[in-house]
Amino acid sequence: MSEPIYADFLNHLPPELRPGDFMGTMQWASDYDPKSLVYKQCFVGMIDILGYRQLIQSTGSDSPEAIFTRVLNAFSWAKSSNASIQVSLFSDTLILATADSEPVSFWQLAGIIQRFRMQLLEYGYLIRGAVALGPHFDLKGIWISPCLIRAYQLESSTAVVSRVLIDRPALDCASAPIQQDTNGAFGIPHQKLFVRINPEQVIRDYDNFFVLDLYSDSIELRYLKTGVHPDAKNLNQERIDHCVKAGNDLLQKYRTGLKLARERATDTKAQTKVEYLVQRWNAYCSNFVLESELARDYRIQNV
Repeated sequence: MSEPIYADFLNHLPPELRPGDFMGTMQWASDYDPKSLVYKQCFVGMIDILGYRQLIQSTGSDSPEAIFTRVLNAFSWAKSSNASIQVSLFSDTLILATADSEPVSFWQLAGIIQRFRMQLLEYGYLIRGAVALGPHFDLKGIWISPCLIRAYQLESSTAVVSRVLIDRPALDCASAPIQQDTNGAFGIPHQKLFVRINPEQVIRDYDNFFVLDLYSDSIELRYLKTGVHPDAKNLNQERIDHCVKAGNDLLQKYRTGLKLARERATDTKAQTKVEYLVQRWNAYCSNFVLESELARDYRIQNV
């Protein structure tokens, strides 16, 4: 059968009977230089969306639409926010990997995880995870990663409640070059640039493990919390008004999301995870320098 006739024959087959594009997509290990197939030191994060099975059960036949529409924006932002960080989502697990072990890459990764968490929290979805530093290899969707295994071990056996653990070697690497500029802003010198970072994103938790703090990544919330804006020299009344309004909007969204997560927690294990966050939230809401600018008391009453 000639090639045009065969192609026409294939086009008339139903999709489920058509062969794949072997010539266009098949690749072999022999296509790659063995010297290129080696580990790199990278930061890897593993994040689980908690209560996923219950969420699927509760939304029933509407699960594809309900879950997809709420997770897509958070995932799309995470996937597109930094060209050098790989992001994959499978079922209830988000996996992220940097291209190197540069300290600035850790803080970029932390920012992505933070935004992913807060976007999901608006819908009452909680996460748990870990970030590690170590040997990692990925190519064509195939991951071979002791670093990912380490992040998985921390997430599954140590994190316990809704938090993101930072493995100590990862934090030591990321924190070593932190400096302050002449304006007092924290950052990391990187390729002739001074990349601003927020070291308060990582704090020591109740059990002495280091974790990503919950709410420190937003400029608007930091302004309400501390009264300090990173661009203080250009701060005018219009920008102040924006910070106050946007900060209050975020506080209300997160409060609503936490209350929704609490309502969904029907068993003791789930309730423990939520109450950890509620306690952290209430502590956070108890100390704002610009308290007079808050639209309300955002703390959540104990049950």
